[in-house]
Amino acid sequence: HLLKSGEMLGCRLMVMHNLYFYNNLMKQIRDAIEEGRFKEFKKGLLESMEKGED
Repeated sequence: HLLKSGEMLGCRLMVMHNLYFYNNLMKQIRDAIEEGRFKEFKKGLLESMEKGED
């Protein structure tokens, strides 16, 4: 609703959501690399994205 009505708060909330999402994704990637399971992580991530899962 906030985006459709042109409210600045809508844009700010979207930016906050996107920053959280990408920061969390990068942490998961770093952890997977450090633990030597990046290939498995990547496969699972791509499969869940194709299905539209969170």
